[in-house]
Amino acid sequence: SLHWVVFDRDAHSPLRQRLLLYYTGQKRMARNILQKVVGRYLARDPQCVSVIHQLKALAEEMRNDLGEGNIEAFSRGVEQYWRLKRELDPGSTNPAIESLLSPVNRYLSGKVLPGAGGGGFVFMIARDPAAAARVRLILSQRRPNPLARFFDFDIDPQGLAVTVL
Repeated sequence: SLHWVVFDRDAHSPLRQRLLLYYTGQKRMARNILQKVVGRYLARDPQCVSVIHQLKALAEEMRNDLGEGNIEAFSRGVEQYWRLKRELDPGSTNPAIESLLSPVNRYLSGKVLPGAGGGGFVFMIARDPAAAARVRLILSQRRPNPLARFFDFDIDPQGLAVTVL
């Protein structure tokens, strides 16, 4: 089912000041991850099925947290989501990603590689706006490769739009 989440869309809202999107310069393909996870799911692997149910329940909790403006609970949900994704497939991260995150972890309340393979991006929620500035400084000074950089992004105030042709 489809649910609308209403939250503070002010450009200077506490949440928006804490959101960071960083391109690692290291593309990761989802194909192998999806093959492994779907194979385990179709085989009804109990651990896989359990984690998928936990991910679904967590997504619903995070939707509610976001709608209630509970940034801390939402951030913890993002961090828990990342833990569950790694439990589902330890190959969803690697030493290069862990090394990149190591110097900034203390400034983050949540992080995740979006999607199955991440496409090379890391989504982060800093503990506060000052921590977000610190993460930007650290990762800008310690770029793992010439392609690595922050991307500016925003939350679309209109939400999902569907057009039928």
